[in-house]
Amino acid sequence: MRSLLKNRGYSFLNITGLAIGIACASLIFLWVQDELTFNHSYQKKDQLYTIYENQTYNGKVSTFHATPGPMAKVLKAEIPGIKIAARISGFGDQLFALGDKIINEKGTYADVELFSMLQLPFVYGSASNAFQQIHSVVINETMSKKFFGDADPIGKSLKVNN
Repeated sequence: MRSLLKNRGYSFLNITGLAIGIACASLIFLWVQDELTFNHSYQKKDQLYTIYENQTYNGKVSTFHATPGPMAKVLKAEIPGIKIAARISGFGDQLFALGDKIINEKGTYADVELFSMLQLPFVYGSASNAFQQIHSVVINETMSKKFFGDADPIGKSLKVNN
């Protein structure tokens, strides 16, 4: 303690440097842990890939999660290792409405193949008949309870983005 008080400036630099070093090491550890545990909830995690699209505007490259619509079909046809491909677009807040009840929730537009790729469990219905009609929607259990309570939501109408 006497040494710390005697050399206050030097002690301040050492303690501050140590605190910053520990904080940086902790953040790096958390980031690496997140990267190593990403997608571990999916059974086929070693076979799942996401394609991003780079577009150049005014000399600046921007990366987008959505890709052109025909890409899934072309990937399956031209790359032999691809068994299933699904298109996903429009991820973000979507407006869901049922009568007077209107809720903003995160959602995306996707192909039915997504369910066989991720092997998501269904409480009501099944993945095989999820999109039998062109305007079908699949919602999670929490959202089902918000709109329909404990009733079976299969066959009921729900407006998405009007």
